Amino acid sequence: MEYILKPFLFSSDLLEEAVEVVIDSGEIPWPQDVTLCVPPLSTQVTLHEQAECLATQAFLRMHGLRFTLDERPNAEFMSLTSKLPLLKVDDHFVAGFDAIVAYARLRIRKQLTDEQESAIRPYVEMVQVTVKNAELYAAWFDDTNFKEVTSPRYGSPYTFPLNKILPLLKRVQIKTYLGQNSPLASLDDVRESLQCDLKALSERLGPRPYFLDDVNTNELDALVFGHLTAILTSKLPNGNLVEQIHRHQNLVTFCQRVDRMFFAKEVGLNNDLYNTTVVTGVRRLPQMIIKSDA
Repeated sequence: MEYILKPFLFSSDLLEEAVEVVIDSGEIPWPQDVTLCVPPLSTQVTLHEQAECLATQAFLRMHGLRFTLDERPNAEFMSLTSKLPLLKVDDHFVAGFDAIVAYARLRIRKQLTDEQESAIRPYVEMVQVTVKNAELYAAWFDDTNFKEVTSPRYGSPYTFPLNKILPLLKRVQIKTYLGQNSPLASLDDVRESLQCDLKALSERLGPRPYFLDDVNTNELDALVFGHLTAILTSKLPNGNLVEQIHRHQNLVTFCQRVDRMFFAKEVGLNNDLYNTTVVTGVRRLPQMIIKSDA
């Protein structure tokens, strides 16, 4: 039972310890054998996990870092902290978007300046806190969304009674987390909070193709793409968070642009991302190897 419950932790010093094992100082080449482990994207992954997995893939693709995508039903249990996705480098693991970005940055030639880093940092935190909490609330706290979508997906790899018990345990854990970290009390609060952040992101993006300039992509671009695309292609019946994003057409266009630039050549256009109204499909990225030009 301890093995089952351990992945329900949201944070742990184990994450930093795991990163220290893998990350060396100085610039070193990107490893040859890198696997990104994720839950099955078409049947199991939940909203906030989908967002993190898409954001991580986008960041790695933006920097031409080669990896193999491996869909595993037990991906969460492979992670010491339950953070997803999980980057496997030889015999070591790096868990979660932040840790993977930190690991990758030591192997990226072009770095952000201090001024650029300061410019994007508040928006990165906005996405990682408020938008993520809105995703958690909509998927796990709302009864309709939980019963019709989240619970069946999360429990899909297991047989009865685990397919019923594990989603309930996860829901209790996430409710506790939200109670401690988020003031959201209803889906109306979720929509209002999300709308404020979307407005700020839309104003920051403006008419530019990316958040810093017309050419270069960065951590913020990857995060915004991952989280907004996850919402735009979600199947949650209640809350209609998709409509909130469609009020800001430049954000929708941004997601479509990133999809075309970094995903479409390999997987083909995702029609769900190009709808102009409520999107009902779930994005499915097939297993593949991303080739690096570096």
